[in-house]
Amino acid sequence: MNRNLNLDLGGSWDITYSTLPIACDRLPAAAEYRSQLPVPAYWEDHPEAFSPWDCLRNPQYQEIDFTQYGNTSPDSALPFVRGTVYYRRQMEYHGGQAVLTVGGVFLECACFLNGRFCGHRLGHSTPAEFILPDESLQQGNNELVLAVSNLREDRLGCIIRGFKGRSGGISRPVRLQCWTSGRLADAYLRLLPGTDREIAWQLTWQGPEPANIRWQLQPQGNRGEVFSGTTVLQPGENRFVTSAPGLQLWSDQDPQLYTLHISGSDGTELLRQTAGFRLLTASGCTLALNGEPIFLRGATEHAYYPETCNAPQELSAYRGFIRKLRAIGFNFLRFHTSVPNEEYLQAADELGLVIQVEPPVGFGQQEWLDILRTCRKHPSVAIYCAGNEELLDEKHLAYLRYLAGLQKQMVPDALFNPQEALRGIEYAWQASDYGTPLRQEPFLHNPVRLAEVKEYSDVLGQYAWGFLSYISSEGDWRELDRRLAVYQRPCLEHELCISGTYLDFQQRERYRGTRIGDRLFAPVEQVLQRAGLFARRDLYYRNSCLWAKLLRKFCLENARHSRLVAGYDLLGAIDVQWHRHCYPCGIMNEFYELKPGETAAEVLQYNGPAVLLLDLGTQRNFLQGEELTLSFTLSNFAAALSAGTWHWQIQHPDGALAADYHTSLPRPCPAGALTLLQDSAIRLPATGHPEKLQITAWLEDACGQVFCRNDWSVWSFPAVADDCLPEIYPALEPGLLARINAGEWLLCAGQGLPLVETQFQISCAGRMEGNLATVVQAHPMLGDFPHDGFCDWQFHLLFNRAAAVNFTTFPEQIFAPVLEVASSYKRPLRQGSLFEWAIGAGRLLVCSLNLTATDPAARYLRHQLGQYLQTAGKGTCLPCPRLTSAELLALRTGGIALMESTDAGFDARAQLRK
Repeated sequence: MNRNLNLDLGGSWDITYSTLPIACDRLPAAAEYRSQLPVPAYWEDHPEAFSPWDCLRNPQYQEIDFTQYGNTSPDSALPFVRGTVYYRRQMEYHGGQAVLTVGGVFLECACFLNGRFCGHRLGHSTPAEFILPDESLQQGNNELVLAVSNLREDRLGCIIRGFKGRSGGISRPVRLQCWTSGRLADAYLRLLPGTDREIAWQLTWQGPEPANIRWQLQPQGNRGEVFSGTTVLQPGENRFVTSAPGLQLWSDQDPQLYTLHISGSDGTELLRQTAGFRLLTASGCTLALNGEPIFLRGATEHAYYPETCNAPQELSAYRGFIRKLRAIGFNFLRFHTSVPNEEYLQAADELGLVIQVEPPVGFGQQEWLDILRTCRKHPSVAIYCAGNEELLDEKHLAYLRYLAGLQKQMVPDALFNPQEALRGIEYAWQASDYGTPLRQEPFLHNPVRLAEVKEYSDVLGQYAWGFLSYISSEGDWRELDRRLAVYQRPCLEHELCISGTYLDFQQRERYRGTRIGDRLFAPVEQVLQRAGLFARRDLYYRNSCLWAKLLRKFCLENARHSRLVAGYDLLGAIDVQWHRHCYPCGIMNEFYELKPGETAAEVLQYNGPAVLLLDLGTQRNFLQGEELTLSFTLSNFAAALSAGTWHWQIQHPDGALAADYHTSLPRPCPAGALTLLQDSAIRLPATGHPEKLQITAWLEDACGQVFCRNDWSVWSFPAVADDCLPEIYPALEPGLLARINAGEWLLCAGQGLPLVETQFQISCAGRMEGNLATVVQAHPMLGDFPHDGFCDWQFHLLFNRAAAVNFTTFPEQIFAPVLEVASSYKRPLRQGSLFEWAIGAGRLLVCSLNLTATDPAARYLRHQLGQYLQTAGKGTCLPCPRLTSAELLALRTGGIALMESTDAGFDARAQLRK
């Protein structure tokens, strides 16, 4: 009879501490164990355990002071303990072979039994397993020592960056398994392609003799047929195929799982494991899951856990995270340079989230093999990626080919992604990255390297030249299609949006008492107080969320409009505040709560399986009476739609309809395709006053249920004759000020004042510079120009490549803009693009927006400013800051500061120092 024992070695262990790396040939003396730590636990959660020692601390820790940095700020850090901790405990042994499994450590581990070295494991990505030698075991009591060290610096990834950094510990349970006749060391089951639900089995039997086993696949939730059988296992690896015609498959829409039971002929349980069966395949530029088209709507997982700092140990935490992601349309999660723990993977299996894993920077072959062997048991893990933004030169491409071969050998039911962002092929951080030869069309790239990487890659983590991130407000799906045509592989677009928002100080209290504490907020408060802007932080936050929201929708709809995009990872779903010390980039905050102005229904409009698209581009301003062309397309990765009803409406602000159209479904809408629904034109009504018009479109299926819907805003303006436009004086000159001083009200573009370039592209998250919010005040000078308190799309041409006046060095009392521009909270500036000053008997209006543009909004706003100028001396003006001509002339500095380019497609922090 096979006696099988599984023992949890959790609980309190004796510990001692060393500043030196793990010594495999010497253990500490018994008297050196002067404290205790629970297992599993992170060291930083039990600081009292380290009180007997003067410990090394994280050398990268520094107090954040944004005034000391140039163009970039460091990642967050904490002063965690560095060193090696030796854990010791007694364990009982009563015969048989034995293996010790350490569920997870940071960053490496060695095992000792009764003073003898039993093995070493480098890596934090997967569990470690140690075979305990017979000659080291003794009947009864045995002394077990685990040495865990976080001193190494040859690995880098999101799970060991930021506040948590390389903080050490044993992160998951430690278990001892003993057996007398044998054990099942590994079980890998997969669906065979091209068959009628046949299962390929790969079982590793560790024992001296063959074993008769019984197996059973029990559907979880009692949904469907139970499959069972018997076989004989030989020592070593066993492969066989069974037929299961009624097998239910795992998918993002229906994550069916089975429990695999394997027992010996005597009934002894040998293995209990969750299993799921799916087949993700690539064909041309598209993906299919179990033969059905799928679009991967993903997010970048940066391993930020504000409440626990290190990764939570509870399965319930990850179920909560994933449910929030699924509720707003995500079906894919890309783990940035990290591998999720077993609890995270289990939650993804249960809730239908497709996963891409990436090893840490600096990984080796053994770590890659461990990742493949660990993750292949999870149906959620369908893509293995070999790195992030590394240089793909010829040497590295050869290594990637080798890794792809290992993946195909060990996990043939998964896909290989060589790299996230193909640096050295499609873009470069420096010119030499490209190598030779180079081809200019359809974009600058290395065609030889591209051809090579395509030979062994199933999908490509493609970087869309900033059109879906750094310059997403200028993105055009037509240009994406033109460029992506050379890839001929499914392209998973790398890190979409990266749109920053202001820091949300309303979350401050939730950090109190955590390991992170007030470190996130205190440095920001310091610079905001100094700039006199701290009181406006909540307003800036709300308005920044609205700006990021409209750009995110535009970006993701561009991605869905491209026929050559197969998916994306959005940066981000949540804020990941450890990166660059404050990195609010999410649809949700770091606690998985939607930000102001967001609803789940609105996010699903552009992040759901089926998305309606309207080809407006950035043109949202039209003349009343002008013909508006409406081109509607459906991106359908839900069920095929063969019958139903098609609706669209245009609505005035008061709810009245300017247009109302409905008809039967114009044409069938197959799954996995873009279908043009309608090209039409409508003449915008001439109401005589400007309006924000809402276009709403929706499809209903044959049962009258809404299949999908979406909405967009456009603005209509009355035409303004040239002779109704006020003169704009370009610069502040003494003669102009003399006229104002004498009582004239005049409009000036602001040249001569310190100007900073503005863009309609919100600043990337975490940057020291750039703009994050706009605030438009209600003021008579705007007349009836339509706005909702911030710059929506009607300001695109007005604001893009325009300027704001930098008031930072001016007296604070003269800062009262009608249109305010809020800069990064790391280097806050007082800025305004529209304001007035009283000078003598007159007033100076400064507008540094693009008023000379030909778009209808610019002309109408200029007209309204002209109307306001004509109220001079009529008592309808509001109070405004007052200064003298001499004071104003003293403020002049001239010139315009251009927005600096960001580190697009390259994060130096994510590279190991050579």
